[in-house]
Formats: sequence, C-alpha cells, structure tokens
Amino acid sequence: ATDPDEGGVISPGGIGYDINCLSGNSLILHHLGYNLKIKEFERLWSKEKINCLDFEGENLTSTSIVSFLRRIPENKVYEVTTKTGKRIVATEDHPFYTRDGMIPLKKLKVTDEVAIYPFEGVPYQEPDDEVIIGEEDVKKLLLEMDKDSRGRGLDQIISHLKKRKLLPLRCNSPQLPHLLKIMGYVFGNGNIYFVKKRGKGVTWFYGEPENLEQIRKDVSHIGYGCSRVYSRKRDHKINTPYARYEFTSEETSCRVVSSSFAILLVSLGVPLGRKTNQDYSLPEWILKAPLWQKRLFLSAFFGAELTTPKSFKNHDYNFYCPIISMNKKEGFVESGRIFLEQVSYLLGEFGVRTQKISQRTEYTNKKGGRSYRLRLILSGQAGDLINLYSKIGFEYNRKRQFLANVAVQFLKSKQLIIKERSKVAIRALELRRKIGIGAKDIHQQIDSAYVNLRFIERSIYEGRKTDPRVSSNSLSFSKFLEKHTEGLGISGMVWDEIIGKRETSFWGYVYDFTVEHPHHNFIANNFVVSNCGVRLLRTNLTLPDIKD
Repeated sequence: ATDPDEGGVISPGGIGYDINCLSGNSLILHHLGYNLKIKEFERLWSKEKINCLDFEGENLTSTSIVSFLRRIPENKVYEVTTKTGKRIVATEDHPFYTRDGMIPLKKLKVTDEVAIYPFEGVPYQEPDDEVIIGEEDVKKLLLEMDKDSRGRGLDQIISHLKKRKLLPLRCNSPQLPHLLKIMGYVFGNGNIYFVKKRGKGVTWFYGEPENLEQIRKDVSHIGYGCSRVYSRKRDHKINTPYARYEFTSEETSCRVVSSSFAILLVSLGVPLGRKTNQDYSLPEWILKAPLWQKRLFLSAFFGAELTTPKSFKNHDYNFYCPIISMNKKEGFVESGRIFLEQVSYLLGEFGVRTQKISQRTEYTNKKGGRSYRLRLILSGQAGDLINLYSKIGFEYNRKRQFLANVAVQFLKSKQLIIKERSKVAIRALELRRKIGIGAKDIHQQIDSAYVNLRFIERSIYEGRKTDPRVSSNSLSFSKFLEKHTEGLGISGMVWDEIIGKRETSFWGYVYDFTVEHPHHNFIANNFVVSNCGVRLLRTNLTLPDIKD
C-alpha cells in the first residue's frame, strides 16, 4: 500500500493499508482449540482471541483481533494445494509464511514450501445456557464436608465464587473453557486437599515450568492467583513387579491456595484427595458438553497422562500405541476401569479407536495391600493417530504438542506414499495383462520415486495379499522431523510443499483480520498467514519526489 508502483500512496505522515484476504470458508484456529469460518467472525470478532505464532519465542500463542475486513476482491484469486492435501483460497497479495518469511501468494510457485500448523481442532458449537452448578450445589457439598457458616466457611466461599461470577456456572460461562483445562490436568497430574480437613483449600499442579506457566495464566482467567513455580529435588524408591528403582528427580509445581477455588473444582467433579484410593468417574455434564469443550478437558488430561508420541526405535516409520495409565488401590479398580471406559467413549467421538484396558499388579506393601496399574491402550493405526493428534492434541505440554504436529504431517505423507504405491501396483498388473510386457519394461514406463524393480516384480508375479508398505527410500520419522521443522524450532509448524496453484473464478466476499500480536499472523486452513494491517511511513517526501 506504500508502493506507488502498486497503486499505493506515500505522503507526509501518511498511513497505508495492506489489504490481502481469504475466502469466507477459511477455517480459523481459535485460541480455545476449535475452528470457525472467517466469515462467521464478522458478528463476534471484537470479543474473540485466535491463535498465532510467536516467531521469536517459537511457540503458539493467542492474540486479540483489532479489526475485521470484508470486501469484494479487486485482484486475482488463487487456490493453493499442498503435498499433504491442505487447500486454501486467497487473493494474490495475501502473504504466506515461508523459509524466506512472509511472501505474497502471487510470488509463490509450485515446489515452494509454506509453513503448516497441523493441529486443526474441531468445529465450534454454541453451548446452551444450562446451569452446571448453582449455589445450592455448593452449599450441599460444603455441608457434607462439615464446613458451616463460621469463620472461613460456607458464606465466605459462596461470596468469593459469586464475586468472580462463577455462581451459577453455566455451559456458556466465559470461565468454563479455562476450568475444563484445569480440571483435565488435575485429574491427571494435580491434587486437591484441605489443610487439616477444615482448613484452607489447596490445589497443586505438577509439571514442566513452561507448561505450569500456561496453567498459571488460565487460573488468572478464572479470577484467581496462582503461586510462582516451585522447584525441589526428591528422592524416589519405587518397587515394581520387575525391580526396585531408586533415583533423584527435580520436581516443579505451583499451587492455588483458595478454598473457593478448590470447592469449585470439587463441585464440578474433580476428585478431592488421593485419587488412587477413591472411586470417581467423569462428570456427567462433560459427557453432554459440545465436542470442543470435551476436547479442552481431554487435551489437558492428555498433557498430563497420555504418553508422548514416539516412533519405534528399530522401525522409525511406525508409532507406539498411545497409552493412558492410572494406579488404583485394591477395592477401587473397578471405578478406574469405568473412568477409562468413559475416556474411550469420548475418544470415539473424535474418530479415535482404542484397543483394550490392561491390568497388572503394580505393588504389594508390607501389610499385603495391593495397588494395580490400569492402562487404556489406544489404536496405533495412522488414521486414529492423525485424529488424536490433529483434533484433540495436548494442552499444557509443549513438547508433546510439537511432536504430535510433526507426527500428523509425517503420517499424512506416509499415507500418500502408500496410496501411490498401491496405484502403481494396480497399474503394473494392467500393463502386464493388456500389453504382456515384463517387469523391467513396466518399471521404465511408470514414473514414481517410491517404487523399484523388485516392487514391480512382486506386484505382477507374486501377487499382493496386503497393502504395500512405505518405500525404503522414504524419510523415517526422525529424518522427517529434522528436515520439515528446520528453522522452526519446536513451534509446531511444519514445512509443506506446494503442489498446485491455480487462478480461480471467485464470486463473493473475501475476509481478513488485523491482529494485535506484533508478529501479525494467524492460522487459516492450517496455513500460517499474515494479516492485513496498517503500515505507517513518516516522510517529508512527496509523490513527485520519489518518482524522480
């Protein structure tokens, strides 16, 4: 907009506006992990936050929207397709993040690489106005816990919750998404207790410092303060069925010292006290919640409890099955199974299958009391892993989310290679039947980097009883990670290759944002793109001066 050759204007103290837009159906990644068409932000953009990338910090963050734009396009509109099937329709001047920074679409060509953020979340659904917990629910719980109206009892806790607009708490309360994440994490790697039963309520969170900082932010969104992150060394002695382990580790944690906060979580269904020796299950209201709210709970629980995405050591093309583990003391095992069955049911709603719940004796104490380890084993098939990592993902665990993003991109690339090899096998058989030529001639006629002569021979002479596997010259996961995240750190972005770019006849409006974050970007259809925005140029030059 400040380039005269492009129709812009430069004037003393002048302001130029870069206008570059996307089609209305482009899906924008919201900071709460759901996606929404950009055209649907027209009625709500001023109150929403969306995800963007902090290029310096190499991490995903959120940003407010400063302005919203809708217009009829005045220049060319293109559809872009990447190797892993990502598509987007944008005006020719819309910048995409590349190895050379933000580059306008009109300057991009086939074989260029653009940054993709593989996590896509799930569609947004408007929550209803139903009350989850009201004042009477909290009073009932407090009386059951022997907290009356004296001192720091019932009335004061109710007052604290009302002051923060947490009573009544509804399905559409603005604090609920943050509470869902907090709940999920405490179910996994947190603990709630009251000092000497009638004393102050304390909620502890355990994890890596950078992940705990995200928890601290969500606690503040709910209206409470969280302590700084503490660190201490701990000596461990663990007996297992296989051996006794002794080691020292550094434990980092933070806490919320507030009875009303603790009571709020317990009222919502979070277990109070040691989780190993009590019965609990998923709260019924979560099972009825919109899918994006279920995702918030699961992703935070997985950030604490689901195993890290990891490929086989001796076969770096396939992944271990993800596992959720929990320990239960004797007498509480059945409720543990019920809880994991409920998690399995929720996973099914995201298209993720599970295999089984296994059980083993974990420890027997001196008095003969036993604890058992339950494990929910998820499917390790590519489709299930892609759904798990791209639709649910991990909250409060930056490392796992990074690896999950790369795994999604790797698995999609692997699927494309297998699909191509399957097509080649069918084509080879057709050539053999119709023309009668041999394997060498067929291999010469078929142009594919992912098949060799031996593959053709097996396809036409031996027959295939199963689908082809990935080719030997394909990148392993570790090599893929190294190549496709080069220069991107652990931001979660992955390089993808443009394989198609065509001008399209476009009718209708195109849309864009200006965001508050200084790096001015957001995620649309998984592409990392720039926003439209003000470009300020102060100068004493006039247009004739710069034309000379």
